[in-house]
Amino acid sequence: MGLLLAFTISGALQRFDDRRQLVVQEAAAATTAHDRLGLFGGDDARKLQDRLKDYVRARIDLYRMPHDFLLPQRAEDFSDQQESNLLELKDRLWDAAVAACPQPGFRPVCGLSLPALNTLFELARRRAGAAEKHPPEIIYFMLFGLGLGCSLLVGFGMAANAGRSSIHMVLFAATLTVALYIVTDMEYPRLGLIRIESFDHFLTDAYAQMR
Repeated sequence: MGLLLAFTISGALQRFDDRRQLVVQEAAAATTAHDRLGLFGGDDARKLQDRLKDYVRARIDLYRMPHDFLLPQRAEDFSDQQESNLLELKDRLWDAAVAACPQPGFRPVCGLSLPALNTLFELARRRAGAAEKHPPEIIYFMLFGLGLGCSLLVGFGMAANAGRSSIHMVLFAATLTVALYIVTDMEYPRLGLIRIESFDHFLTDAYAQMR
C-alpha cells in the first residue's frame, strides 16, 4: 500500500507541477508574441496587439469563470460560450497577422511573429490537455481497494492480539484518508483545496504589462 501510494503521489505531483509550468510558459509566450507584433510598426502593430490583448483577456476570464466537472470524462467543463469566444478571437488575430504578411516590408517580421503566435495557441491547447491527463481508473480502484483491505487486516490483527489501541486506529485511518485525498486533489487542481490559481497571476501580469 505504501509503495503504491508513493508512486501515485509522485506522479500526481509531477502532473501538478507540469500544469503550473504551462501557465508560466503561456504567460511568457503571450509577452513574446506581444513584443514581436510590435515590430510591424504603426497602426498595424497597434491593431494586432489589441487583438492579442483581447485574446489573453479571454484566456484569463475562462479560468476565472465558475465551471463544472464531468465525472464520466473526468474533465472540467468550462463555459462553451467563452470557449467559442476564444476560438473566434484566436482566428481573428491569426487572420489579421497573416493578412499583413504579404506586404513586402512585413515579411521579415512575419517570420518572427507568426511562430510566436503559433506557440501561444499551442500552449493553450497543451493546458487543456494537461487538465485531462490523469492516471487510469484502475489505479484509483486499486488505491481505495487496498485501503479497505489494509484496514480490514489491521482490524483482524488487533482482534487476534486481544488488544485495541484507539490511537493506532485513528492514526492509521487518518493517514490513509489524507494520503488518498491528496492524491485525488492534486489531479484536479481547480476543484479541491490544492489549487493552481496562485500561478494564474503570471498570465494576468503579462496582460497588465502589455502596452
